[in-house]
Amino acid sequence: MLLSHTPGLSQGGFAGYTHNPPPLSIILQGLHPSNLSQVYLEGLPGQRFQYSGGGFTILQMVLETVLEKSFPTIIQRLVFDPLNMRRSRYVLDPASESNFAGAYATGQTAHVPPYHHFPELAAAGLWTTSSELLLVIRALQSSLEGTNDAFLKREWARLMLTVVQSRMARGWVASASSGVFGHAGSNDPGYHCLLVGWGRIVSQDNLFLDNAEGGGICVMTNSQLGYEVAKKIVHATSYLMGWPEFPAAYATNTGVIPFTATGPIKEGWQDWKGYWGEKWHLLVHAEIRLPPCCKAASGSDIVEQEWRGHFYPSRGGGLGNHVELESN
Repeated sequence: MLLSHTPGLSQGGFAGYTHNPPPLSIILQGLHPSNLSQVYLEGLPGQRFQYSGGGFTILQMVLETVLEKSFPTIIQRLVFDPLNMRRSRYVLDPASESNFAGAYATGQTAHVPPYHHFPELAAAGLWTTSSELLLVIRALQSSLEGTNDAFLKREWARLMLTVVQSRMARGWVASASSGVFGHAGSNDPGYHCLLVGWGRIVSQDNLFLDNAEGGGICVMTNSQLGYEVAKKIVHATSYLMGWPEFPAAYATNTGVIPFTATGPIKEGWQDWKGYWGEKWHLLVHAEIRLPPCCKAASGSDIVEQEWRGHFYPSRGGGLGNHVELESN
């Protein structure tokens, strides 16, 4: 129940601490100097899905107590080392690691201090990179395939990705009907990410679904505005690739294609409209005809024809994205 957020426990997320974080036992009891109230049972276990970082924090304490090791040591041995995740950790030491992204409120305003400390490691304490999170996606995909060197046994991978309630599996949001699984993440003072993978998940009818098997996307941002960016990138990419969309669950709303441009766009973007050839050369400087996902950005009519690669503006002043596409 702890992994599927169905134990009826309180406390969704955590705010973290700018310095001197209290021990886990103090936080769970809500005692001074914890910045949150105690984690308590506020519903019947198994009654309904309710996202609870408090439940994962209790799970962290259980693992440390039973295995008599610190949580970072446990995860290093069981996850990081087997998956070759060399840049993932639970303790950031700026004295030895300066290559990290500080948090921003917007694209211009940095937070001071640049990050918070989270004693609630299982729920909120991971430092990692997008490429290393994709190693986790690939490990699960290999486990679902049942390869000899898989990270997990196939039955354990299937169990992990079996939906319990409200599209929530064990640690993942998942959809057996489309073979997609993933999770969003957010931490104060300004981190948002979205991780999605596609694989062979067994449906209720015991069928294998191979829609986009082997695909994966990870977007990590260091801004309070980052989730909107991450969501659009994930949904636009999966749309263009023809992959099933990531299902909505708690804060992870689905995207609406096409995306509208909500920020100021300089007139200069029209100079980039046209058809692109080899070596990024603009062949025809003409009114662009885009697939449906790009119409809102260009405002052009949609015409059935051969096309390859277009430049269109995205959110932000004068910022554009080049998307290389192939017609079927």
